[in-house]
Amino acid sequence: MDFYNISVRDIKILTRLIKEKYNSDLDGFVTIPLRRKIVELYEVSGSKDLNDLKFKIENKEIDEKELYSVFQFDTTEMFRDPSVWRFLFTYLSKKNDLPLKVWFPSCSDGYEMYSFIILLRILNKDSNVEITISNPDKEKISYITEKIILPLKVYETSYANFKRLNLKMPLTLVNFFKNADEGYMMKNSFKGKINIIEGLEEKR
Repeated sequence: MDFYNISVRDIKILTRLIKEKYNSDLDGFVTIPLRRKIVELYEVSGSKDLNDLKFKIENKEIDEKELYSVFQFDTTEMFRDPSVWRFLFTYLSKKNDLPLKVWFPSCSDGYEMYSFIILLRILNKDSNVEITISNPDKEKISYITEKIILPLKVYETSYANFKRLNLKMPLTLVNFFKNADEGYMMKNSFKGKINIIEGLEEKR
């Protein structure tokens, strides 16, 4: 399927069907990333054409976990949107009523979770924090929990984001990574608990 042959109308029809049949809301995503994901879903599902893809979605012939895995969007770097992390740093600084429970649904690469963990470590408030992450892909879960490595360019962007926080703190991003063959590996320094949900949502 050609990327540019997917019209805005096709995207609206497909996202509506996915929302109705799989209870997954994609309305907040912009057109170009959705086009890429639709092409990926088309290939993964072995569809003959766009109408066949629509038929498979409408009749729930695509495995739920498979569809969900396709529509995961990676974060691209750590501490993206620094203003959000500045707010969280201030909020956590003032929060004394721990323990704290945090859920990261659809945790696709771990960048946001580890950005949060780094803030907790800097504030020395990670001991009484319980984090839950969910993902239907075993390999991604393994990567996030065992060997998260930032390629050099991702690390440099993450480091620049971290510096833009402009916070007075005794530690920098360097303290949380070590050199690895493929880039920079996250050190396992979290004192709290991480729960793994291999699925689509948190068990309640």
